[in-house]
Amino acid sequence: MKVLIVLAVLCAFVYAKPQEKGLGEEIECDLCHYFGPTLEDWADKELSEIDDFMKAECRMIPFIADKCVQWVADHLDEIVILLKTDECISGCIACNKVCGCDFTNCKPSCRKECPSC
Repeated sequence: MKVLIVLAVLCAFVYAKPQEKGLGEEIECDLCHYFGPTLEDWADKELSEIDDFMKAECRMIPFIADKCVQWVADHLDEIVILLKTDECISGCIACNKVCGCDFTNCKPSCRKECPSC
């Protein structure tokens, strides 16, 4: 009887464990979506200045600060380059292209030279 109870508790623990891979992907897209508008505003700044600002912002996010700083290291350069090279790309569109996010309500950015605005 004790063995069955231990086995049942062990099974419950195994199945209750969160799936880290899916959660990590969701967090990356959530971070990208959260910071996207800020990155649009900062696109005309130097990359090192944006990097410092973003890492400082990440450190203020409880529980996922390390994941956020890693996201900045992995994706910031490519997102900022996209935003710098095409005035119509929004942070949302950049997230879809760089991080593989699936945001469906993305609209073009209306920064300076975008002809579609």
